[in-house]
Amino acid sequence: MVWRNNFPTKATLLSKACKLKNQAASYQVAVKSGEAATNTEESDYSRRELKKETELRMRVENELLNCQEKMAKAADIINLNFKTTWRLREERDEFSDQVKSLKSDMLKTENELEESNEEILLLR
Repeated sequence: MVWRNNFPTKATLLSKACKLKNQAASYQVAVKSGEAATNTEESDYSRRELKKETELRMRVENELLNCQEKMAKAADIINLNFKTTWRLREERDEFSDQVKSLKSDMLKTENELEESNEEILLLR
C-alpha cells in the first residue's frame, strides 16, 4: 500500500529520538551549571551579566522543553507506526486465511462440477 511509505522508518525515528535525548541532556547540564553559578554567593556578577545569564538560562530551558516535546512526538510516531504495522499484519493474516478458504471452496466447486459433468456424460 502506498500510504505506508509516508511513515518514517523506525530506525530514522529512533536515531532522531537519540539525538534529541542527547541534546536534552546537554541542555540540562547547561541549566544546572547556570543554576549553580547563580546560586553561589561568591559570584560578583554585575546586573548586566546576571541578566545575560538569566536570558541564556531561559533560552536553554525553552530549548530543553522543545527537545522534550520533539521526543514525545517521535515516541508517538513510533507507537503509531508500531500499531499500524501490527494492524496491517493482522489484516494480512485475515486476508491470507480468506484466500485459503476461497481456494478450498473453488477446488470443491471444481470437483463437484467435474463429477456432475461425468454424470451427465454417463446419462447420455
